[in-house]
Amino acid sequence: MSTVGIHIIMKDESEWLRQCLESVKDAEEIIVIDTGSQDSSIRIAKSYGAKVFFSRWEDDFSTPRNQALQIATTDWVFYLDADEILLSGLAAIKEQIDSSDSEAFTVILENLIGTSLQDHLLHRSIRLFRNNPNYRFQGIIHEDIGTSIVKLHPSSSIKDSEIRIRHFGYMPENIRKKDKIARNERLLQKALQTEPANPYYSYNLGITFCQSGKLNEAKDAMIQALMLARDDAPYRATLVKDLSKILLELREIKQVELLLLKETERYEDYPDLHYILGQSFQIQGLWEQAYEQFRKASTLQNNKYVTEAGASSFLVFYKMGEITQNLGSLEESARLFNQTLQHHSTYAPALLGISEVFHELDVPWHEIAALLKVKVHPSIPSEHYLLLDTLVQVGAFEEAIAITPISYLTDSLFLKNYCLALIHLGHLKEADHLLQNYIKEHPVSLELEILLQWRAICNWQLDESLQTDFFASLPEHLITLYQPINEFLSTGHMSTEFDNNSLSELATSITRQSIVLGQMQLIDKLYKLTGQFKLELTKMLYGYGYILTAAEHLISLSIVNQLDDEGLFDLGEILFDKGHYLKAAEMFESILLAERTYEKAKTAAAICYLHLAEASLSDALSVAPGAPSFKEDLQQIRSSIRLLNRTGWHTQWYGRQRRIFDGQKYDFAMHDRKE
Repeated sequence: MSTVGIHIIMKDESEWLRQCLESVKDAEEIIVIDTGSQDSSIRIAKSYGAKVFFSRWEDDFSTPRNQALQIATTDWVFYLDADEILLSGLAAIKEQIDSSDSEAFTVILENLIGTSLQDHLLHRSIRLFRNNPNYRFQGIIHEDIGTSIVKLHPSSSIKDSEIRIRHFGYMPENIRKKDKIARNERLLQKALQTEPANPYYSYNLGITFCQSGKLNEAKDAMIQALMLARDDAPYRATLVKDLSKILLELREIKQVELLLLKETERYEDYPDLHYILGQSFQIQGLWEQAYEQFRKASTLQNNKYVTEAGASSFLVFYKMGEITQNLGSLEESARLFNQTLQHHSTYAPALLGISEVFHELDVPWHEIAALLKVKVHPSIPSEHYLLLDTLVQVGAFEEAIAITPISYLTDSLFLKNYCLALIHLGHLKEADHLLQNYIKEHPVSLELEILLQWRAICNWQLDESLQTDFFASLPEHLITLYQPINEFLSTGHMSTEFDNNSLSELATSITRQSIVLGQMQLIDKLYKLTGQFKLELTKMLYGYGYILTAAEHLISLSIVNQLDDEGLFDLGEILFDKGHYLKAAEMFESILLAERTYEKAKTAAAICYLHLAEASLSDALSVAPGAPSFKEDLQQIRSSIRLLNRTGWHTQWYGRQRRIFDGQKYDFAMHDRKE
């Protein structure tokens, strides 16, 4: 039977090394090359029987990798990073090599980039190969063994395997901790000084720029790489995917479309490219084309490309469900959201989507809650919280309370959502009691101060004044903050001088929480104390669906020229929704004329003028009903309006905000703004 050696290079990897070695502890040989650890990594490695050797770090990953190869005594080599674990077990490796005459095998590498199921990338990498003195790693970073193998053997000698590795190193907190981004950028810049026309280095430099948030630099580096890369370069498809995602993030939507219309012909079986192309169509309002790309992606099941989790399953089914919901095909939308949950039962957007669709189909909330419970089948706190949070977000407050185990209310996340539901239902005393008990058991913190504000809101709504027991629970510095506001809410005035900034900040924070909790009567009173924060709170009211109240405040602020771009846009939307297209256009144009960047304002102004043109043409047709050109023009205008309305330019309200929005009937008078 062939022997396998595990090769690892490390520096200060004590956080991850133990689980890495635990996953391969039965290997015939474990070789660790240490490049300068100061923590307990060396001791941990030796405790697993590893042979530890030392190598001076010279800004070159291939050097320690090749040092390990010179020492190796086994028939085969399997190399890992210290922040990886072997998921498949050594038995799977032994089975692979004993039944094959191949020179090397690729494995499936699962790169975690977040904490959720959807937050990982899958790709293949050569990690298992014969111990041959002619095989050596190349490249100072992202070192490669494959090049030396194919110099001696045909590429067919490298086979795919189902061996699986999980990599933790690219989770955001790990990248920050180890300063990998700065190190990688430095090494790649160094490599490009030697080989400026190396597209692989340019591509990886683009990835590094992307990780540090330098999207324009990332785009430039990847475009350079794409221009230089051979058509058959093994990384080219992934380069196209990553460049497309960056262009999408930069809102260069047409560039994404042009690139991927061509590249999906070359890589027609790459689901991620169809998924991204579908997103670009969806943003442009081309829903039918988007749906078709998502459908194509859902049919592609292979692992030869670097693939985002869900790009051929739950992500695309969700997108198709979203589109069919927008098109009014609610039963089909429900089916697609259900299909999403079959692939990923805790995918929060799909839980919200299926709840909204069934509500639109007049399914009672208690039946929707029962369905969600069946889908998620909660067995751990995070799954119970997901159910609670979903029901609270859609405004099914009674069901949220009924479905939540009381034992979980010792957790502040559960407590907040549970109390939010109680308060929205008017059960203020019960919410106050739960909050009071929690606050007694926990030290003062920023989170606790929010819960104190919730208690104050409950008490003000119940008694119009805070009672002695409330003040008894407060630290001294908070007593002096709450007393003037309590006096104002009780009597309508304050008898003592109070620092305006401190008063406004506290009053504003309490007002924010009152908006979250839906306590409009209190909001109206507190608004007078919020000073410079009035605009921020008004925009928050609008975002939560309190359109009538927001409209009144936006108009008042408009009269005294205190609206920013976002405030002007919100007021423009309100006017638009009331059919005041000319006034709305003035709002949107005032944003654009000031030469400020607000892309949605361009679309909004255009659609206002289209509606005005539609009205004029309709009037003309009523006078001359037989004019064919008028009919054609009117049809084109209405088609343009439909398309623009699909682009997401207008604020959308979902869940409980939608319930608030739908429950209002608003009207108001609009006055000219002062110049």
